[in-house]
Amino acid sequence: KFCLIEAIGGGGAGGGCAATSLGQIAAGGGGQAGNYNMAIFSAAIIGSSKPITIGLGGTGVVNSSGNGGGTTSVGSGGSLLQAFGGNGGARGANGSTTYSQGGIGTVGTFGRGAPFL
Repeated sequence: KFCLIEAIGGGGAGGGCAATSLGQIAAGGGGQAGNYNMAIFSAAIIGSSKPITIGLGGTGVVNSSGNGGGTTSVGSGGSLLQAFGGNGGARGANGSTTYSQGGIGTVGTFGRGAPFL
């Protein structure tokens, strides 16, 4: 008997913007999506139950980069599987032709357990 576990980390918040004056624009970068991870585990590894932590989405801010999302984990301290949260988007500067980029990606850890069949 086996169990397929899938996890997605919380998404990062978009970047906040500075105040603008007449004729100016400001747009913060979009936050990164949370990472996806999956693995198959045997019933012997899972046992009767395992704790699960759901990563929250990042919180928005004013005039700063967005906060990153939280890590979703399965097992004590993420011992079986982790999916990291996405990074927050870049702060948007004001100006007549400015723009901002989104967050930089991160890589999740690999699950442990039975091989895929």
